[in-house]
Amino acid sequence: EPSDEAKRVSSTPQDKSAAMREDLVRQNTLAVIRQRGGGVPQIR
Repeated sequence: EPSDEAKRVSSTPQDKSAAMREDLVRQNTLAVIRQRGGGVPQIR
């Protein structure tokens, strides 16, 4: 019963995916703003 290993393996990818999701959301928002042609200084 690899419970400890399972917990470790399941905990690490979740953190990585969360960080990647934040980066993707930021990139997507910047891309949408660029497409709309509005360089909003507030996001910076």
